[in-house]
Amino acid sequence: MKVCIPIHSVVDVITNSSSVIYTEALGNSVAVMTELINEILVMGESSKTAEDLFDISNQLLPANGLEEWLRYEAEDEELPENIAAIVKEIDAEKDYKAQAALASELADKHSSELFEYFNTKGGDTHYDVPTVLNHLIVKTKAGVDTKFADRILSMFESEDYRDG
Repeated sequence: MKVCIPIHSVVDVITNSSSVIYTEALGNSVAVMTELINEILVMGESSKTAEDLFDISNQLLPANGLEEWLRYEAEDEELPENIAAIVKEIDAEKDYKAQAALASELADKHSSELFEYFNTKGGDTHYDVPTVLNHLIVKTKAGVDTKFADRILSMFESEDYRDG
């Protein structure tokens, strides 16, 4: 049996100017990911389902990710006190690597607050560039220890740049 999964769009025209493709999760992304995981579990003869193992949802989030937003973009916005406190804690760390690690840790720790904040923002743009995009979130349920979600999501990550 052969399974082909299209991972990303293909760009066949590159100009001398910058080209950026913004991809978002669609309304049916949760159903598609749930079905994909369930098919893999069936092939592996597991009695578990995607719903047993994962919480899968669509979520509005910064186009560059929560960690980058917390480190570089959040200070430009009028923030609720709880989120401003997170940004202040990150800004207090002056070591670049330590700041990145702290931003990642705090983004994970305060994800529910941050998700709630971004749900109120809607689809913001800046100079016709989306600042908030709909992301597909796959999170293991409490007590489930697996790298499966990370591996599934890594198939859909694409950070391609053209310089020059």
